[in-house]
Amino acid sequence: MKNLTLTLLLATALLPLALLQSCSKTERLSDTQGNGLEYPTYEEMMADTKLRNDTALPARLAANRILAEYLHEDENGLPILSISPEEARKLGVTRKWYNQAVKEIEKVRTLLPKIKAQEAEIERQKTPPTQPAP
Repeated sequence: MKNLTLTLLLATALLPLALLQSCSKTERLSDTQGNGLEYPTYEEMMADTKLRNDTALPARLAANRILAEYLHEDENGLPILSISPEEARKLGVTRKWYNQAVKEIEKVRTLLPKIKAQEAEIERQKTPPTQPAP
């Protein structure tokens, strides 16, 4: 359940990062945890007129591809970006796209503990109470 939640949350918040990890524009990404999740291909996403007409999308995708290399988990299992704005700039990532990625990561860092707490509560409710030994 933990892996499913993290996968869903990160896929939603950082979808452009996930898209560019694919080897091909037609390869379908799927959940590696066996939960049956599939994500749209690049071509399927580009079929959406809104995305296709977004002139900033290629720049954002390029920036996110670079930043994805610096996305790690901290000691609490929360995502963290391990590159400074200055270092990112040297790699070609503008301040705008760096700040956008940081905002998205912060959203995940805020939501993930709440989701984990909800999962724990659901698991507690599913576990039958133990009977005291006679």
